[in-house]
Amino acid sequence: MSDDRISVGPKKTLAELEAATGRLSPEPGVAGQPPQEYDEKLKINHWKYHRHLDPSWDNAAWAEQHDNTAPDSPYKGDPYFDRTGKKQNDELKQAIAEVFIKYKKIDLTDPNGPEWLLAWRMYPNEDHPRWSNSGFEGCGCNCGCYAPKSWEQPKK
Repeated sequence: MSDDRISVGPKKTLAELEAATGRLSPEPGVAGQPPQEYDEKLKINHWKYHRHLDPSWDNAAWAEQHDNTAPDSPYKGDPYFDRTGKKQNDELKQAIAEVFIKYKKIDLTDPNGPEWLLAWRMYPNEDHPRWSNSGFEGCGCNCGCYAPKSWEQPKK
């Protein structure tokens, strides 16, 4: 076994993710709508910007194959090591895609393709003690994907 430890990331805090969504202006250098004004009558801003999501990386496929019970595994005894993370991620992707298709009323038979696309990232919560041991994340977790994942005809 190798002594190399496979990390996941980047780690984010809730505050960082909140700061990247619901902004009133686009990211610097990115085109957007004209500057917005607060609508006193409706008590809202007419639009918000959801800034980019940082790239992420996972180790789920690796963890699925790694024997963390081996005496020379750097993850032996790690209570967070999870060899089922890839399966969990696959189930999560399917569930998100199904909910997205349902609630955005995506017509999978539309010859022009879907009207909407969804992309996401999942980040380790930097504020959780699980992630305090940097570089020792043999968790089999983290994920990112898009929906609809495939252009399949609805089942009858």
